[in-house]
Amino acid sequence: MKIINSYGNFQLKNDGELEIFFIGTGTSFTEQTFNNNFIIVIGEHHILVDFEQNGPESLKKSVGINPSKIETLFISHSHSDHIGGVELLALTNRYLSIPEGGKKLELINLMNM
Repeated sequence: MKIINSYGNFQLKNDGELEIFFIGTGTSFTEQTFNNNFIIVIGEHHILVDFEQNGPESLKKSVGINPSKIETLFISHSHSDHIGGVELLALTNRYLSIPEGGKKLELINLMNM
């Protein structure tokens, strides 16, 4: 395992090594450390785990990534501090990412399985 400072250098693809980057580590009422969100990257794939109401801001401030670059989202559970920004992410994908040649957002939801 290696620890890296990723701001400004963070990529949603890598050489195949498993990387997990915590975007937020706060509670549901946090104002400074964002809610619990993280990105898993391995090779050509990435998964954003949860997307809270401050998701766009946390992505930009933590890793310097625009939400329109997210291709896969996993929802762990339906509390607002985990899904509050999902609607915005879906709209960003539909109206910004796809018209620019990006992929359709894939949503992984195990809550109903």
